[in-house]
Amino acid sequence: YVLTNNNEDLSDLGEFSQFIINVSQPHYSTFIIEEPEENLFPITQYNLVKHIFKTLDNGRDNTLVITTHSPYIMSSVNNLIQACNIISKDENAVAYVEDILHYVPKFSYEEVCAYSLKSGYIESISCDEYKLISADSLDMASDVISSDFERLLNYEGN
Repeated sequence: YVLTNNNEDLSDLGEFSQFIINVSQPHYSTFIIEEPEENLFPITQYNLVKHIFKTLDNGRDNTLVITTHSPYIMSSVNNLIQACNIISKDENAVAYVEDILHYVPKFSYEEVCAYSLKSGYIESISCDEYKLISADSLDMASDVISSDFERLLNYEGN
């Protein structure tokens, strides 16, 4: 780009500015999001996950790291993985997925890693058989809470 000192023609500056923006933007980014569920209702967590993935699915080589204690965040990611699994098996399912998610994810299960920290050890919670995050790991607390509630409901008294 050649810029002139002619103050009357600033159109070159607009083009030059856009050129600088395009060149300076990285072809990849790493995003680390800690506890995105904080102060959010479950449906908002789901919508946030879809928005984050849709935003990062921009043709660049982005990496996303999320730390969470929320089964809703993990289940939301699983929904996106399952959508990708469906599309990888049947390209005609794109409209079906888009109708449900209002977005068509463009990554694969193989690009996702999920881990849990148990007793000081890192453990993979990916399930290669179903190509999803292990359902057993998603919400163990709900199983315990439901079981206790069921037992309380069954109390017959004296």
